[in-house]
Amino acid sequence: MKKFAIIISMLLYILLDFGKCLALSEGYFPDYIGDNRNFLFCFARMESAFYLDKTSIVIQKYDPPIYTIAVNLVQVANDDIQLRDVKTIYFMYKLKPRSMFVLKNESWHHLSAVYKDESMENNDIEFVRAGEMAFYIAYKMKFYGDRDWINSRTREIRKSTVSDEHLYLIVDGAK
Repeated sequence: MKKFAIIISMLLYILLDFGKCLALSEGYFPDYIGDNRNFLFCFARMESAFYLDKTSIVIQKYDPPIYTIAVNLVQVANDDIQLRDVKTIYFMYKLKPRSMFVLKNESWHHLSAVYKDESMENNDIEFVRAGEMAFYIAYKMKFYGDRDWINSRTREIRKSTVSDEHLYLIVDGAK
């Protein structure tokens, strides 16, 4: 009987811990860090949130139809919004055809406008959201977010990964 109680206790602990991680990754972080509207919620992963530092945006290249922007992402812990890390991320945007790229390991990697699959693994959704926010702040227009995308193989129409209007409300609310 005692073993059964221990097993049940362990299962409850695991479920509660898993539920906490799920809750934190599903958006239980504030839209801004404290009252500072220069730090905009971008995405959450496990027990951390990543905020885009609006004041760090640097337009590195303005040569339409190609644009390059650098921006800082600030990582904070969930429990007391303690700073964990700051990383500078570089994005390149091409208007024809409309494509977004992130600089990783000294080479540009394409960021898809839509989820590659339902699992969201290896989709770089975080970078797409950060890149969309940076472009929206810099140029006052959506990059991927205002379009439907057609799968060339299935002819299926899909919404953009960043069609979530809350992303733009966070940016617009920071003015």
